[in-house]
Amino acid sequence: MGRKEISLHKLRHTFATFKLYELRKNTNYRGEPLVYVQDRLGHSSILTTKIYLHYLEDLEGDLMTEFDQDVDQICLEEYAA
Repeated sequence: MGRKEISLHKLRHTFATFKLYELRKNTNYRGEPLVYVQDRLGHSSILTTKIYLHYLEDLEGDLMTEFDQDVDQICLEEYAA
């Protein structure tokens, strides 16, 4: 199987999405996650950084779907026992 090339842009995008996700979930973080990511990426406008909020919704949706599937599997196993 061949190796996939990953661009720096994709790495930046991945960092931004997961850092924003992490900071939003961290109840001890007292700053504004979007501003933190904006600063790290060097965006002059917060509107540019807001694009990552869309990806968070997708990520959170995928995680919840996975969680729901895990819970369903546990319930099925308990019911079958």
